[in-house]
Amino acid sequence: MISHTWITRAKCTCGYIWTNPGSSRVCCACGATEIIDNVRHGGADVTDEEEFKRSVAIAIGAAVDELTLIQG
Repeated sequence: MISHTWITRAKCTCGYIWTNPGSSRVCCACGATEIIDNVRHGGADVTDEEEFKRSVAIAIGAAVDELTLIQG
């Protein structure tokens, strides 16, 4: 089992982005959404938990059924 902690997350037209403990800034691939100091700029709320989990699994190279997401 793999645990992954996210702090702030957002859905952009190009996918999902999120911060982890210790990360202060992340920007999506298309540049339309970013999270700076855990404040979302652009994007939308994450409404599909399973879709978000699949996105995280792909990004970290984990199997979806082995991944546990933790809001930190």
